[in-house]
Amino acid sequence: MVGFYAVGVLKDGSRTFVAMGRKEVERIRDGSRGYQAAKKYKKESTWDTDFVAMGLKTAIRRICKFLPKSPELATALAMDEQAGRQNLNLDDVINGSYTPVVDKDTGEIVDVADGGKTGNSNAATSTKLEKLEKIVAALRDANSVEALDEIYIRAEGDLDDANLEIAMREYRKCKDAISNSLI
Repeated sequence: MVGFYAVGVLKDGSRTFVAMGRKEVERIRDGSRGYQAAKKYKKESTWDTDFVAMGLKTAIRRICKFLPKSPELATALAMDEQAGRQNLNLDDVINGSYTPVVDKDTGEIVDVADGGKTGNSNAATSTKLEKLEKIVAALRDANSVEALDEIYIRAEGDLDDANLEIAMREYRKCKDAISNSLI
C-alpha cells in the first residue's frame, strides 16, 4: 500500500481530491489516542486489523474539510478535530458548545493538551508561511492541470490543515484559469 486518495464531486461537476502517502497516514495513526492506548495496553486496534479502511477514512475526513457543508456538519467536524486537544467533557459535546481557550495576554489559542503552552513559535510559523508562499507561487506558475495536480499532491504532506485549505483555494483558482484559457 503506497497511499490513499479521495475524490469529491461538487454540484457544478468540478472535482476536488486529496492524496495522502502511507507515511502521512501512519503519522496520523500514531497520533491517534485510541491507537496509543491500544499499544500501551498491548491490545489490537482497528488500525492494526483494518489499516486500509482506516487509511481510506483518514483521506475521506481530510477531503471533507474542503467540501461545502452545513453549519451543523462544520461544527461537528471542528469539535471532532479538537476533542482530543481540548479535553472536552461529554456534556459539552452533547450540547454542541465548543469554545477555544484563549490566552488573555497574547490573544493566542491555548492548546490545553500541551499544558497551556500557546501555539507555534514565531520561527515555526515563519517557516510554514514561507512553504505556503513557495507552493502558491508554484501553483500560479503552472501551465497545465497536470502540473497543478503534481504540485498540490507534493504540497499536501508539507502543510498543516489551515495552510492546506489556502493552497486548495489557490489550486482551484489556477485550475479554473487554465481550464478557461483552453476553451
